[in-house]
Amino acid sequence: MESTSGIDVPRDPGDVIWTPPGDKHWRGATHTTAMTHIAVQAFVDGRPVDWMEHVTDDEYLDQRTQ
Repeated sequence: MESTSGIDVPRDPGDVIWTPPGDKHWRGATHTTAMTHIAVQAFVDGRPVDWMEHVTDDEYLDQRTQ
């Protein structure tokens, strides 16, 4: 997992990752590994999580090669 706050958390199977409110973060599978994402979200100030923009496979793969 990576984030705009500079956090880079390596993941292993079965890991649970907590991120603080307001931390813009992302994670993803690769062409050789799958990933299942289960999100548990709390309401803060009456609102659930703000999901980021959708990233296509091409956009994701392009970023991984830079």
